[in-house]
Amino acid sequence: MMWDSSMTEKSHEDQDLFHKQVLLGGERVPVLLGGAVNNLEVETGGNLWYGELFEGHSGVPLTTGIDQAEKLPWAVQNFVCEKTVADLCDRGLLDECWVPRSDIEPPMEQKPHVGGKAKWHPGWREHKYNARKQTMLMLKALDTALDMWEDGIKTDDFPLKESYWHVGEIYDTTHSKLYTYLNNEGFNTTACEKKFGHTFGLDRACRMSLKGMGEMTPRNRGQHNSIQAHLKAAPNGYKPSYEEDELYEGIDVLPPVWKVPEGEVDVHAIAIASTYAAPELDHSWVDNEDKNLEEAVNSRRMLRKSATERISLTNNVADDIAKGVTGPDERNLVKNSDSVVPGQGWIILEYGKTSGYCDGSPVSSCSRSRENDCLMYGHNDGRQSLAGNGLSGFLVFTVPEVKEGLIFAKFEVRQFLFV
Repeated sequence: MMWDSSMTEKSHEDQDLFHKQVLLGGERVPVLLGGAVNNLEVETGGNLWYGELFEGHSGVPLTTGIDQAEKLPWAVQNFVCEKTVADLCDRGLLDECWVPRSDIEPPMEQKPHVGGKAKWHPGWREHKYNARKQTMLMLKALDTALDMWEDGIKTDDFPLKESYWHVGEIYDTTHSKLYTYLNNEGFNTTACEKKFGHTFGLDRACRMSLKGMGEMTPRNRGQHNSIQAHLKAAPNGYKPSYEEDELYEGIDVLPPVWKVPEGEVDVHAIAIASTYAAPELDHSWVDNEDKNLEEAVNSRRMLRKSATERISLTNNVADDIAKGVTGPDERNLVKNSDSVVPGQGWIILEYGKTSGYCDGSPVSSCSRSRENDCLMYGHNDGRQSLAGNGLSGFLVFTVPEVKEGLIFAKFEVRQFLFV
């Protein structure tokens, strides 16, 4: 888990809250990369996995001129430049809003480049450089693990004992030690609690795992983790919803300026090259009526499909409840005149128009609205909200999977002018 929000959440206390949530929540305990770990080493009883990817370009040859750059490998040409030839390194900020393709014609005229860029924003080459460092870290970890397994077989014979590759016990130990410390001897002493303790009991978020849902993107599992997916419909069936107007799905065309020239090292081509036959995977979990093999083998596409089906099911249940079609043990919101009835005056206020499956992943399908003039931007950062006024009525929704603790909600009171 990598901390990457220092532009807006700069304090160690904010990072402490983030790290405690990722350590306490879920089945797995992640390796933390970057950010302030504060006192987590003590709080986890010495079970903290933490590292850092150093910034800088000490291993990248310096570009000192046009002729000299051409003699460097393509991957590092014009990447780190001497101050006197700094303009040569602007190639790292090259981008495209659209690459012409035969199957899609954007209805909006596309801009030549993404707007809002600045010199301090990392370009595609900087992202690639950092991604390679992360990849090397993972490869090193896998190499070490294989060495450990080999030594384990030599020491304890074949087959490899489960203790060498089952880490569930380690996860449980870390969860238990951290939770026990925070709720006993470490109670009200952590950096997180010192900042949030005076704010309406928000310090509890520093000691227990929380789940959340919201309208802002990116969101894990797409719309399923939105508030809108769990809303109850008004008696007439109305619910605020998104205008899904994605122009296309699938991957974008690679901008020509990013293409690895013939004869240069193409890391992606090397990574996917194999002489092994395709594995015999069990796809029994796929819908039997789905005859499309591509759908069956693409797990992320199936995840998106599954999330969409869950949203549809949730919406149908909400509609049934609003119309009074409920089971004997379900609460009916419109049966009595004094009941809370969902209002009809709520809308989804979209800022940035981030329609699509905006899950923050590298292959998200986001911001491809027909009104978008830079379709390949793919920005996941959307600031949608549920908006209403004094005449909107009740906003009714189910908070799923509640077990214990508090429910926190964010409200903004401001003046809007709807045109």
